[in-house]
Amino acid sequence: MPPGDRVAPHPQAMRDWARVKTQTPTAPTGSLERERLLEPLMGSDGAGIIVVRAPAGSGKTTLLAQWASLDRARDFAWVSLDESDNDVVTLWRRIVDAMGVAAPEEAASATEHITRASPDVTGAVIPSVLNGVRERDRPLVLVLDDYHAITDQGCHDSVRQLALTLDGPFMVIISSRIEPPVNLARLKVHGRAHLLSEGDLAFNGSEVVQLLARHGIRPTEQLATQLLTETDGWATGVHLSIGRPSTDNADLRRSAQRALIRDFLMEEVLDPMDPADLDFLRRCSVLTTLSPALCERVTQSSEAERRLAALSKGNVLLTEVDQKSHIYRLHHLLREALQDDLRQRDREAFDHHQARAAQWFIDHDRPTEACLLYT
Repeated sequence: MPPGDRVAPHPQAMRDWARVKTQTPTAPTGSLERERLLEPLMGSDGAGIIVVRAPAGSGKTTLLAQWASLDRARDFAWVSLDESDNDVVTLWRRIVDAMGVAAPEEAASATEHITRASPDVTGAVIPSVLNGVRERDRPLVLVLDDYHAITDQGCHDSVRQLALTLDGPFMVIISSRIEPPVNLARLKVHGRAHLLSEGDLAFNGSEVVQLLARHGIRPTEQLATQLLTETDGWATGVHLSIGRPSTDNADLRRSAQRALIRDFLMEEVLDPMDPADLDFLRRCSVLTTLSPALCERVTQSSEAERRLAALSKGNVLLTEVDQKSHIYRLHHLLREALQDDLRQRDREAFDHHQARAAQWFIDHDRPTEACLLYT
C-alpha cells in the first residue's frame, strides 16, 4: 500500500467500537460493595461534579460500576476514555454516544449537532446536551472514566464549560489518576464539586475483614492488620494478597502474590511513565524516604525537587508525607517492584546508589539511617 493511502474505518466497526467505549462495565466478581463510599454517592442530589482521583489499581472504576449497577433512581452515561479521544470533537462524540445509550430522546439534538461536518462543540453541542437533560424526570450521571488519557486543553476547557453550566438532574463524574486540569474552584466554593481521593478509596480494617470472609478466609484482627500494613489499603494490593494462588507452601504463596503485584505495577504504573522519570524512581528506590537533597545525591541530578513534586501530583503511588520539608514516600509495594527491576538490570548500579545514600546520611550525622539502608 502506498505510504499516503489509508483505509477508512468500516462504519460497522466504528459503531461497534463506540458501543464498547460507552458500555458501563461490570464490577469484578468477588469485589466488595463498600457502603461507606456508595451510600454518599447514591444519596447525592442536584447538579454537580465529583472527581475520583487516585493511582492505578485503587478501585475507581469498580466503585463507579457498582454505583451504576445499584442505583435504580438514576441513569448512567459511561465513557471509557483513551488516547484516541484526545480531541475535543472526538471526546464529545463519545459523550453524546453515551448519552444516546442512556437517554436517546434527550440526546437527539446533540447527536444532530455532533454529526455535522464541522460541529460547534461549545456553541451548539454542549448547550444541546444541557437542554436535553433539563427535560428529564430521572437524574442522569455522566461518567468520564480514565480521564487522565485526555491532555488536550480544548477538551479540558469544554468539560469545564459543561461543569460550570450544569443544571437540572445532571451529575458529571471524572475518574482519573491525576488531578484533571479543568479548574473547578468556583464550583468547589459553592459546594458543587467534590473529591474522592486515594485516601478515601484505601481499604480500612473493616473492609479487609469483610473481604477475607468473602474469600472463605477466617478473618482475624492480626491478619487484617498485616494486610493493611503490607498494602496501605491499596485496593489491588489487598485483592491480590487475599486471592493469591493456591498452594500449601507459604513461601511459594507469598512469592506468587508478589509476582502478580509486580506485574500489575510494571504494566499499569511504570511502563507508561516517561523513561527519565522511571529511571529516577528506580535509582531512588534504594531509599525508604525521599527528600530532594538526598535524591540529588543518589541520582546525581539537580532536578530532584521538580521531579518529586511532579510525580507526586501524577499519582504514581508517591506521597508527600511532609509538605514543609518536602519529604516523600514511595508505596513500599512499588518500591519493591522498582528495586527488583533495578537489580535485574544492573546489580552493581543498585549497590552504587545505595552506597551514595549511605554516605549522604553519614555526611549529615545520621549513621543509624545509613545502616538501615542495608537491613
